Amino acid sequence: MTLVRAMATVGGMTLVSRVSGFARDVLTANTMGAGPIADAFFVALKLPNFFRSITAEGAFSISFVPIYGKKMVQDGEAEAARFSSLALSIMIAVLVPFSLIMMVLMPFVITVLAPGFGNEDGKFDMAVEMARLSFPYLLLVSIAALLGGILNAHNKFGPYAFAPVLFNLSLIASMFVIEPFTATVGHAMAIGMTLSGVLQVMWVYRYLRKMGLNIRITWPKFDNDVKQLFKLMGPGILVAGAFQVNLFINLMIASTLPQGAISYLYYADRLYQLPFGVIGIAVGTALLPLFTQALSRGDRAETNQLYNRSIEYMLLLCLPATFGLLLAAEPIIVTLFQHGAFSAADTQMTTLVLMAYAIGLPAYVITRVYNAVFYAHQDTWSPVKVTLMTTGLNIVLSFVLSRVLGVMGIALSTALVGWLAIFLLNQAVKTRDLDLRFDRQLIRAFPKLLICTGLMAVTLIIVRYALHDALQSSVFVRVPALVALIVAACIVYFPSLFMLKIVAFADVKRLLTRPKGIKKNDDTPALPEA
Repeated sequence: MTLVRAMATVGGMTLVSRVSGFARDVLTANTMGAGPIADAFFVALKLPNFFRSITAEGAFSISFVPIYGKKMVQDGEAEAARFSSLALSIMIAVLVPFSLIMMVLMPFVITVLAPGFGNEDGKFDMAVEMARLSFPYLLLVSIAALLGGILNAHNKFGPYAFAPVLFNLSLIASMFVIEPFTATVGHAMAIGMTLSGVLQVMWVYRYLRKMGLNIRITWPKFDNDVKQLFKLMGPGILVAGAFQVNLFINLMIASTLPQGAISYLYYADRLYQLPFGVIGIAVGTALLPLFTQALSRGDRAETNQLYNRSIEYMLLLCLPATFGLLLAAEPIIVTLFQHGAFSAADTQMTTLVLMAYAIGLPAYVITRVYNAVFYAHQDTWSPVKVTLMTTGLNIVLSFVLSRVLGVMGIALSTALVGWLAIFLLNQAVKTRDLDLRFDRQLIRAFPKLLICTGLMAVTLIIVRYALHDALQSSVFVRVPALVALIVAACIVYFPSLFMLKIVAFADVKRLLTRPKGIKKNDDTPALPEA
């Protein structure tokens, strides 16, 4: 599988997930706005996701998949199944009591997590109740991640990449089906989170059964394979933990700001996560196995090619996304969220936060490339050092800027430290002498990409000015006006890529043509070289 095809598989499913997530967020904004119920729910939403980055994606995935894949190749599928069954059993044995303890101690947890929550409007009690309802999701999504890692090791990326769509659909359904039987819509959505975990496990397990892979729950024991798994997870846990601690510190700071600050961060982050998820996650997921394979063959030319093309593809996609968010943040938020309980004042604050986040988008996307490079070289400590350094700075900077700029300062701090991380990671690549250099194609493409992005930015400014009244009108007028704004930007940007010969028609045709001999029911067909 080539880089572009792997990116398309993961990125396509991520895009579907993000679109369904936007539908969920539009309904959430319409029903809860940015008030106390929304603030309480978003805390409950973030809590299991804090530990998820350790037990599910991130630390676990980058450690489990290589061991499973190696055992599958060297020892056979039966031995790989034994290892995965043991890993699943240990995961359940650890997470079940941990989840029960957390649910009992939830009032204390919420006090630490959101110290600014008072209870004059019932916000604290609601946050405790919702967090207890949603926390079982941690166990379920962790099981789904383990099963999804097995599928990924067998080059079946599609099923697990689609699993987040079930999360969004479950929360949407809970607003209508469960809400009449609960105290608030936030309580209903918290229940929907846990139910979505059940659906994700069933969905991924179905594909494992179709492939004939038999994973069972056994008596947990720490053999050499499990010890190796935990050893590899160590640095990854530090990275994930530092990142999540940073998010929680931001949440704590936001809880001390005027009401609605947590909601503004959430809605802005959801929009920011669309390009970051589709581009950053797609390239990061696809690059690691390809880079590892090239290194194992000792093919330095291919590793340098993958390094440069990954950065080039990311810049090609995230530069226009960055300027699009900067220049069209307000009409996007007005169109998507300014309905029902979500007011014009909420739009103004969310716009400022989104614009601040957008400044750091290219940095955080390219970070995925550098992380994949270090992981492929079995160097997990270089990213740890950079993460710990930038996390500490971000905590201090977020607090200082939030006192001056309000909630926008938190997002701006996050963006600024992202650029510092890129600088430090690039220095680490040079220090370790990984024999990776920017090639001529990337150096020549960069100024051309800036020209294309500049043309698109000018187009956005002109068209937005022309459509100003329509973008402020009723929702039935706003939607087509926003679509016209986006289409106008695309009409200028993408043809300019061909005109400046950054992209060739022959490359596009080759990517869209299914190679001969590939079965239609293959979830991960190969692509010709890009």
